[in-house]
Amino acid sequence: MPPIYWVTDADYYGPNYDPSKPSDSDFRGGAGKLTSANAEAYLQAVKEDFVSPDWVKDHYAIYHSDLRPVFLVDIDNSVFVSGFYDVDYENHAAPRWQGIFDDPLNYMPEEVKKAWTG
Repeated sequence: MPPIYWVTDADYYGPNYDPSKPSDSDFRGGAGKLTSANAEAYLQAVKEDFVSPDWVKDHYAIYHSDLRPVFLVDIDNSVFVSGFYDVDYENHAAPRWQGIFDDPLNYMPEEVKKAWTG
């Protein structure tokens, strides 16, 4: 899935994104700027990339250090964490969101973090 699916402000990050165009109107269920009102649409749009702690444990044994989270979206606390080095996604957080450049593992619940760190 392209990184634009994970950023919280597609309007800013994707200058060609236009929710009035039919081809763009169903992008992430219409959740261009992530808000509490459209969080469910956002979650549905990115859910195919969700991974469980069990999935991580199974795949970490195979891929080890090649398998790392790049983004973390904490909808409950309006925090977007990017560990992506090539583009400053954290500076394109939606209004009233905190954008952070850091290792997403530092912001994960312990149960999930343990799955990534072994």
